[in-house]
Amino acid sequence: MAKSAVFIAVCILGLLTCSCGESDINETIVAPVPKLPHFTGYSSQRFEPHHAAGKPVLIYYFGNWGVGADPSPSEDLFTREVWRLAMSAEVLMMQDDLTDADPRVIEYLPTTQLPAIIIYPADESQMPIVLSGKMTETMLIDAIGRL
Repeated sequence: MAKSAVFIAVCILGLLTCSCGESDINETIVAPVPKLPHFTGYSSQRFEPHHAAGKPVLIYYFGNWGVGADPSPSEDLFTREVWRLAMSAEVLMMQDDLTDADPRVIEYLPTTQLPAIIIYPADESQMPIVLSGKMTETMLIDAIGRL
């Protein structure tokens, strides 16, 4: 599994960077890569103070159990518009890898289907918003809009 991931990464890097011209020309063309804010890894030390300050938290839960499973958040789902809305609502964007988690942790999630997005609204009296399965940008924008 690790060897195939390295092979894929090398192939992608090879596609993104290509040398052009003769060997005496040192020009390299690099394909533009969209720059999106990064998720922070889940930690209660970051979650609790942010949420206690009355700000929402989004956690992208994933598990890398299957062959060909892609645990990374998709740029088709987490578009610039999603990030813009999340940042304007002061949403803390976190991710949590449950691949090696204790099964009891997963039992406490409101869904067992991964990947899943759970948005904890700023108002602790509100129920978390749960998205799982075939998620779309529209669904995520709607969920963030309900905050």
